[in-house]
Amino acid sequence: MNNEIKIPETCILKFEAKWCGPCKTIKPFIDDLKEKYPDLKVITIDADENPDICATYKISKLPTFVFKQNGRRRDLIGIDKTLISTEFENINKHIANQIKDQTSNDPKRTNAHNNT
Repeated sequence: MNNEIKIPETCILKFEAKWCGPCKTIKPFIDDLKEKYPDLKVITIDADENPDICATYKISKLPTFVFKQNGRRRDLIGIDKTLISTEFENINKHIANQIKDQTSNDPKRTNAHNNT
């Protein structure tokens, strides 16, 4: 059992198991999404090896995706590629907006724009 998993505030949790056929089916699609959205933190959790985390998140079916963002949570059970892709895109937009907000609040950038 792995109790060392650190789960950030904004991330995607992918609950799966080695024996799960749908989990194996969706893996290449998820790998493609991870390449498309490299800033997203995707944490794969083996349900058999981490029953405590599954209990905490009340996971009863596999695969289950938990999309965490700003204290909110959206669970998606199954392998609907359209829904999964939409959620990846939503979290990516959120992260992009956070980065944009941080850079617009950077005094070095603000001062550079005011030097005309």
